[in-house]
Amino acid sequence: IRDRFQLAKAVVLFVLLTVVSSCGGSGGGGGGPGPSVVTASAGADIGAVERTTVRLSGSGFDSEGSPVTFLWTQISGPAVTLSSTISRDPTFEAPDVTIGEPAEIVLRLTVSNDRNSSAQDDVSVTVRASDFLVFQAAKDSLDSYELYKYDVGQDTTTKLSGPMVFGGNVFEFSISPDGRSVAYQADQDTDGNLELYVVSSDGSGWLKASGGLSTTVGNRVGFEWAPNGASLLFFAESGLFVVNADGSDLLRVNEPFGPSGGFFGEARWSPDSRYIAYVGRYTAEIISESEFRLYVHDTNSPNGVDQNVLAGLAGVEAVNLVHWSPDSSRLAYLVAPEGTLDSNLIVSSLDGAAPLSLSQVAHWHKWSPDSEYLVFEEDLDRDLAGDLIVARRDGSSRIPLNNDQETRGSILDFRWSPDSSQVAFSVRDGDTSPTRLYVARSDGTSATRISHYRTATSDSRSFAWSPGGSRIAFRERADLDGAFDAIVASADGGEVHVVSEPAADADGVTLGFSADLWSPDSSHFSWRAAVDGSGTFGLYVSDVDNLVTNLVTPRPPEVAGQLQSFGRWSSDSSALAYTSQQDSATKTELYISNVDGSMNIRVSGSMIEQGRVADNFSWSP
Repeated sequence: IRDRFQLAKAVVLFVLLTVVSSCGGSGGGGGGPGPSVVTASAGADIGAVERTTVRLSGSGFDSEGSPVTFLWTQISGPAVTLSSTISRDPTFEAPDVTIGEPAEIVLRLTVSNDRNSSAQDDVSVTVRASDFLVFQAAKDSLDSYELYKYDVGQDTTTKLSGPMVFGGNVFEFSISPDGRSVAYQADQDTDGNLELYVVSSDGSGWLKASGGLSTTVGNRVGFEWAPNGASLLFFAESGLFVVNADGSDLLRVNEPFGPSGGFFGEARWSPDSRYIAYVGRYTAEIISESEFRLYVHDTNSPNGVDQNVLAGLAGVEAVNLVHWSPDSSRLAYLVAPEGTLDSNLIVSSLDGAAPLSLSQVAHWHKWSPDSEYLVFEEDLDRDLAGDLIVARRDGSSRIPLNNDQETRGSILDFRWSPDSSQVAFSVRDGDTSPTRLYVARSDGTSATRISHYRTATSDSRSFAWSPGGSRIAFRERADLDGAFDAIVASADGGEVHVVSEPAADADGVTLGFSADLWSPDSSHFSWRAAVDGSGTFGLYVSDVDNLVTNLVTPRPPEVAGQLQSFGRWSSDSSALAYTSQQDSATKTELYISNVDGSMNIRVSGSMIEQGRVADNFSWSP
């Protein structure tokens, strides 16, 4: 037995030694260390503006700490010159690009060690055209307005409108959604007729888009870019027309409504730029047989027959508030049946088939951003205390948002959150009572009062969601006799901050429209108020993350006159433009300021003599 045991031990020992040897144990003669690993990172993708310096941010290392080298090469895009191809963090100047056509530049970083091991990573740099401002200005006291463009990156001003005869005027203008063109209405030849012009936003040339048609229709003057920027819709000489941005394919959308032509109401592009919905009153030879009609025109079938969406509804006396769903698949509108003052809220497909009534006493309505719901006000018992309702577009659900005594009252305004999950609304009990601000979930599960934290008589008005949807800005006064403050609150009401209090000199806060209020990146919002009790208004900017407020316009008595407009944000959230008389009490000029007020530029100073800049000005998209 002992011999067998010793033999078994010998066999086990031999097997163990064999396994250890084959695995390269700690003894001599093993396989040696494996190859080192090299890693490379070219940094996060970058967004840049033409003619600015772009800095790359590369990194890399060897797993055993050996030295590494860097090599940058360009893979695609407009050629650029790097400050160094072997530096870890080289720079280059972003090239010029065409407005509306950003350029993508791809660069590759290769990291290598001294053992011929390497790794690679790519970074994409998207370069866009520099921001610009388009504005109307009269160079002298004759108030003959022309159209100008200020390029922020190049610090240059260019005249955009065509030659004006004495007394000619530019009236309205609009930058195309892609930023490539500017449309404007003008009487360039002083014949009393407004015509529609389109000019390239680089100032290279203008054309008469209306083809000689007068765009003055009684007191109606109007035009609208398609959301894709490819064409324009405009009224002219009792007709509705579409023309491409380059002036080609001028087409009348409609035929005259009946023997005497009829009357035009609303006209709106669909969000996908394919359809046009327009309203008109069909005027029959027998007046009693006249009726309103809502048509849908398909621009993909320009010679087709426009669909009368109201064909399935009898006895329509009026139609208004026509709104496209954001996905372009539905129309919502109010119709007034004959012999009644009530308005039915109708949702229908584009062919008008199976129109669905969501309410018979609706006042106004708004689509949710996801196109699934409509929120609207109705007054079933006609007690002037409106009911705020959220309904699915197919009518399968109908949820009241203000169904308790506290949230009841006259509804002043309501707005969807950007993600469609909530609705903010303001109500009051009477003309002299305080206004209350609430946020309710769209499923009706809760309604939180945002403005209840101060006093029972707090008065809250002029509210707007941040573009990201996490906050609401509004103005509020602690009592009906006090001055308004600027407030920012979280959407759930958990955090409420008076941002105008740190600026102790602010009094009587005024908020602009929601489009002018928040920066596009949701980090700041702007407001104006009297400075130092002087009666002179200044423009303030509040940093909502750090709760810091800055006066970005000069402080009295350094200003000669009044702030004339609210601030309007650049697309990159870095600056605001505004009009003011800060250098002359007799001249309104255009200025740009950054968010902390350390930069303040007079854009129009070199060209305005005795004239003024109009309050109609716009940033590039």
